[in-house]
Amino acid sequence: MSKVTLQKEKDQEDLRKFGYIQELNRSMNLFTNFAIAFSLISPLTGISVLYDYGIQYSGLAGVPLLPIVGIFQFLVAFSLSEIAAIYPVAGGVYKWTTILSNKTLGWFSGMAAIIGWSACGIGVAYGLTQFLLSLFHIRFASDLMILTIMGVLLFSYSIMNLCGMQLVKWFCHASVMIHIVGILLIASLLFIFGQSTTDLSLESQVLSMDNWPGLLSTVLLCHWVFTGFDASANVSEESLNPSSSVPLGIMLSVVISYVLGNLFLLSLGYATGDVSQIAASHQPGIFYVISQVLGPIVSKYLFLIILVAMFICGLAKQTLIVRMIYALSRDNALPKANVLKVVSPTYEVPTYSVIVAGAIILFASIFTVMLPSDPLPLLIAVSALGICLSHAITIASSFKHLIRYDRRQFRHKPLSIVARAIAILWLSVICIIVGFFNIWGVLVVTALLGVLSIYYFVVLKNDPGYESNIALSEEDLIRIEKLRRN
Repeated sequence: MSKVTLQKEKDQEDLRKFGYIQELNRSMNLFTNFAIAFSLISPLTGISVLYDYGIQYSGLAGVPLLPIVGIFQFLVAFSLSEIAAIYPVAGGVYKWTTILSNKTLGWFSGMAAIIGWSACGIGVAYGLTQFLLSLFHIRFASDLMILTIMGVLLFSYSIMNLCGMQLVKWFCHASVMIHIVGILLIASLLFIFGQSTTDLSLESQVLSMDNWPGLLSTVLLCHWVFTGFDASANVSEESLNPSSSVPLGIMLSVVISYVLGNLFLLSLGYATGDVSQIAASHQPGIFYVISQVLGPIVSKYLFLIILVAMFICGLAKQTLIVRMIYALSRDNALPKANVLKVVSPTYEVPTYSVIVAGAIILFASIFTVMLPSDPLPLLIAVSALGICLSHAITIASSFKHLIRYDRRQFRHKPLSIVARAIAILWLSVICIIVGFFNIWGVLVVTALLGVLSIYYFVVLKNDPGYESNIALSEEDLIRIEKLRRN
């Protein structure tokens, strides 16, 4: 019997200890787990979409702010990775909070995450649509044209997810290479041929500025660049040896995104001349900067690299949402859960969860495109608030139990506690900035959670079929640790 087969049997046995049977296709190694999270973070996507907004809010202040924000995001990722190592089940923050705290808090954490990731998925699809329109020099597209392009993108994501994880894995593997080669190529060319003399230091771009509202908004944008690492956790039940591969996948995705993202943004800042000309160019800022430095022919090939990375990023985001819907539905925590939790025996994916995830994003996209103003700031606010709330609730819940970390992987427990405390404070700061940056985002998230709370307290909480696990006892935690060591 091969080592892979033995590992699969052990992982399936571990999963049964959490009350679930193996339904999804468990075939991901560490690289694939990392690739999915990295593809979802996608520094090429985040920086490309948000570059114009950063210029608008605070000029090039995002260049020195991004590495600082990335450190705090690293602490969030580190805190979640420790929890993921002990609870390697699909659903991520939903299941972790449920186990560490209670069903109510876990359900709302999951709902906040779905709201946040849905807004994030819409934002990527909208940004990619705008880039495609710009590439074909279409300046005044109708709402119907924008919705059609977004619909085609979202439909293609659903089809690929329905076909099983093999296709998604292939795209995410390609995304890793596209990011590494693409960023190194673009950055090298911009550093060689760019002629900017702008001082990009922290003192010059941040400390000397009086535009604190703009700087805070830029901090929020930088935070958005480094979200998505918990995708590794949502595919835990499709990963081999998830207690090891998932936390490592989370941390690797953040570290490599940090290095490549800062290199990419630094090269753009170096090559950017007069920032006032970007708005007058009537094209995405990143397109303008690259084309001004490298010319129209070379820049078109580089734009294609960015567009492909954005496309795969959208695919990875929808994959994450599907896994969260599946995790909630198999606990009978959603309407029509008996349908949503059905897994295709042929492709080993939750078929109806894929369809519902695509429908939710497409339906929400219609309202987004119909907004009278640019929808991206609202989408950024909603996604940041939903994701931060879910992360903060989960990490705060971990303080209820002194989680017994595996000493082979995490040797500095006091450091872990400090990291979690700082992570919660950081996530709270981001939530406050969201309120300052876009109050409509707060209202949207509040309204959605308010409507969902009616369903939860009136219908779900009194439903005897709601089977989600309750908080684990100290004995349960010891049992799980022994299980992992054996």
